[in-house]
Amino acid sequence: MADKLSPEQEFNFEVELHCDGCDHEETVLVRERDYNAWAGNGVYIQDAFYYLSAGQRELMISNTCDDCWKKLYGE
Repeated sequence: MADKLSPEQEFNFEVELHCDGCDHEETVLVRERDYNAWAGNGVYIQDAFYYLSAGQRELMISNTCDDCWKKLYGE
């Protein structure tokens, strides 16, 4: 039987993401401590949310989904 995660390890913080280009919406679960470390506290997003895809992180930063990013800037 797997050990239960402690509260600070749980993905317990819901972040709603929205693309301004195509109205794509997505909800991700992250650790609240990771969100707090990133949001205005100087931790790079790729370090705070290493477990999210690059596309999800970009959506958090710029409100641009992966598909719209590729249309704007290419692969």
